[in-house]
Amino acid sequence: MRPASALLHEGVNTDLARPNPKARFTLPGSGQVLTRHDEVVTYVARNLEPYRGFHIFMRALPQLLRRRKRAQVVIVGGDGVSYGAPPRHARAFAT
Repeated sequence: MRPASALLHEGVNTDLARPNPKARFTLPGSGQVLTRHDEVVTYVARNLEPYRGFHIFMRALPQLLRRRKRAQVVIVGGDGVSYGAPPRHARAFAT
């Protein structure tokens, strides 16, 4: 009789997924370079909208930045609507 389930270990390949001490990222537009020495807060979503928690993130930013003076904030996302109705009085949620 075969077992109904099997246990498979999903370990992480630490030779592949590990910190890169030489990692650098140049921000488009400003040309600012971020390295591992920078304190970076990121928000990434398909669209910057309430269903993805964008309004909560934006409300938290002032306090976060008061506490973390050196933090750099990188926000990535579109201005479309993935779920729900579009905003009534603005072109996009993130205006």
